Amino acid sequence: MTYLHAIHLKSLDVRKAAAWYSKMLGAEILGEKETDDGLLNIYTNLHGVSLVITQHPNADTMPRAPLEPHIGIEHFGLVLDELDPILEKLSEAGVEILVPPEDGFDGPNHLPSRWAFVRAPDDVRLELGEMPVSYTHLTLPTNREV
Repeated sequence: MTYLHAIHLKSLDVRKAAAWYSKMLGAEILGEKETDDGLLNIYTNLHGVSLVITQHPNADTMPRAPLEPHIGIEHFGLVLDELDPILEKLSEAGVEILVPPEDGFDGPNHLPSRWAFVRAPDDVRLELGEMPVSYTHLTLPTNREV
């Protein structure tokens, strides 16, 4: 079986980032651990995916990810039951909407969808989408080499 193990984020303020994902998106904070070199790791469950938020000894001098599309991991996305209430909540909290809601088609089965991008803590580009069915029920094309 293959599944997504974790999303691992480096943060300037680990506790603040974990609190944001908990308050804004319902992540469950599972615990925290200090490493041997005194850095803090916070472990969360973001709707079935492990979201690990960690410090780095040189966090203030590390390069920041660009908010524009780029090579490498460009964003991660969450499928929501309803997009508008979450966007309203985020907007009221001062979260920057990078791409306002757009209608389109998504996934291997080209299903109708609606999505937006927001700026999460530490300049993480986060896609929020509303789709008629969960991706777990989709069938991938069989004419692809894996």
